[in-house]
Amino acid sequence: MADYIYVTVAGSGTGSENTTKPIPTNNIVAITGSSTSTVITYGSNDESQIITLTHAAVGSAVPTFIALVVNALKEQQQNPGKIVSIDVSTYAVSDCVQSSS
Repeated sequence: MADYIYVTVAGSGTGSENTTKPIPTNNIVAITGSSTSTVITYGSNDESQIITLTHAAVGSAVPTFIALVVNALKEQQQNPGKIVSIDVSTYAVSDCVQSSS
């Protein structure tokens, strides 16, 4: 069974309300970031999957944003079954997209 952490995506629902998107926690091989996006890369037998979080410019706080994701992953791994959300209240996340690399 896959476990998830959750991120609130601003204005992504019908009528521009916020929605919560699940992010799988299994098989993560890397988390990288730039000023306006953070990429979670998954390893698998076939091809790599990625989730890209697009967010407000974080500038020099890229390591801080990545730490928010990593800390949420650690909390979920230490508390299986617990609903864990990434606190992105400081960094408005505008998109959460899964794709193949």
